[in-house]
Amino acid sequence: MKSLILFVLFFNSIILWSQNKINEANKLFYKKEYSKAVEIYKEIENENLTIIYNNYLKSLFTVKDYTTANKIINKQIIKFPDNPTYKIDKGYFFIKKNKKEKAYNIFNKILQNTDRYNKNVLTNTANKFLEIKEYEFAIKILQKGIKKYPNVSMELNIANIYRQKGETEKMTKQYIEIVKKYPENKQRILNIFQNIFGRDGSEQSKKYLILEENLIKELQTSNKKEILDMIIWTYMQQYEFNKAFKYSKIADKKYTQYGNKIFEIGLITKENKEYETATKCFEYLSKNHKEYKLQSEIEIIKIKRKKCKKYICDKEELKKIDLQYQNFIQDYGVNQKTYYLLKDYANFLAFNYNNPDTAIFILNELKKATSDNIFKSECNLSLAEILLKTNKPWDAIKIYSELERNFKNEKTGHLAKFNKAKIYFYTGNIDWAKAHLDILKLATSKLIANDAMKMSLLITDNSNLDTSYDVIIMYAKAEYDFIKKEYEKSVSKLDSIMTKFPNHSIKDEIHLLKSNIYIEQGLYDFALQELDKIIKNHYYDIICDEALFKYGFIIEEKYNDKKQAMEIYNKIITDFPNSIYAQKARKKYRKLRGDKDL
Repeated sequence: MKSLILFVLFFNSIILWSQNKINEANKLFYKKEYSKAVEIYKEIENENLTIIYNNYLKSLFTVKDYTTANKIINKQIIKFPDNPTYKIDKGYFFIKKNKKEKAYNIFNKILQNTDRYNKNVLTNTANKFLEIKEYEFAIKILQKGIKKYPNVSMELNIANIYRQKGETEKMTKQYIEIVKKYPENKQRILNIFQNIFGRDGSEQSKKYLILEENLIKELQTSNKKEILDMIIWTYMQQYEFNKAFKYSKIADKKYTQYGNKIFEIGLITKENKEYETATKCFEYLSKNHKEYKLQSEIEIIKIKRKKCKKYICDKEELKKIDLQYQNFIQDYGVNQKTYYLLKDYANFLAFNYNNPDTAIFILNELKKATSDNIFKSECNLSLAEILLKTNKPWDAIKIYSELERNFKNEKTGHLAKFNKAKIYFYTGNIDWAKAHLDILKLATSKLIANDAMKMSLLITDNSNLDTSYDVIIMYAKAEYDFIKKEYEKSVSKLDSIMTKFPNHSIKDEIHLLKSNIYIEQGLYDFALQELDKIIKNHYYDIICDEALFKYGFIIEEKYNDKKQAMEIYNKIITDFPNSIYAQKARKKYRKLRGDKDL
């Protein structure tokens, strides 16, 4: 009995010693100290080869000990004759020895024997080929596996291999094929495309074009709803809203019940200020989908108001819009369905029609009438904005502070905090503004985070030469005058900065703000002069892409100079490919060039 106990203790000590040695060798392997790792692996090779095999073999190949590598591969092949992954290692050994022909003979024999392998072995074999970057053999193994065991996982692996190889055309076709076979995976594939392609930059645009062309070809033969969905999605990613609407109408006629998607397209298009296409979406819904008639007509009126922000509306046009709001309210009454229209009407009165008192009255009445806290918060956001623009910043701050408390970790709370930061900025409390902005740079809403980052950079980039904040405070007050539509005061303050601090780094921001002032007044010649100063003197500054786009827009829309507009848009595409304006510029360039819908 005593002998047995001693034997057990001795056996356990050997196991413990081996495990410690394995851990020690693996640590060295992961630290990339391969020579030291090999020394320890050799000590424990006989009893633990299968356990240490992968790391041991990689270490041997790295230190170019091909003799030992060949020896342990042969041992595993003898021990596991039906496991093809060790034979692939043998082939890789021949590749390392510059004997590719022998390697490919082994690989081809593995391909010939795939009927003997189950699904797991086929997957492991394909992964092993991937590991040694023999992509074509990996694809062939997976293709044989799909014939024997049809499954989406292997199909996705093939597409991923094409992606690794940089073969966008084949990758795209493979993903389309997956959607055809497994339509329930459509959203998954769209998410993959979005991650791979992104939304901006010239290379991404080329990839989306390949996807677009292959989807159009596929639609001509398969005519599947999922393919139409993917075409619409592709155009939305490229901001090609008119084409997205065109194909959504086709989908609506073929499959019906597509109204929700068209409404969504209309809203996104409106947010991107493509008002003509957005109006078409809502007009189509109003005529063809009774369930969206009221919502669509409300959106059409909203667009007319928003167009007055983009283009200057004369008094007669504003009267017409005011009358439309009133007629609509008279026809549909004041109820939950028209609350949002009434809120928008209040915004129209305050920001377009110079009637803030009536706007404030409407918003306060809406707050009393509704029990919907989300809607109430939206009314408060509008109310605070009106108070800010009517020179009551501290009343606005009270509302924003309440919203920030009530919606602390939500988008509304972050927006309220951002607007508070802007008020602190406008009123000269720069340190307070900066503190709020630095917190908001981590906000969950990308748009708010980006706006906070931009404003924070405006402060830091233009305070290095002026630690007392004198210049940035003068600029902030000028921007606040602009917000209040006190244009002459704003320009006067900006000119004063230029006179007192002619070499200050804030010059480019001054030119941009002055251009915005002139645009709102319809003084486009003056606006172009300010934008031209940015383009000529601050070409590589952070706001030059914005200046170029505004310059191109004015030249195109107000002066109808298509040739010059195209030149400017092309500059944005080539010189600022990763800018948020690049995709919009590309779309405008194609339109001016006369590209037709596919």
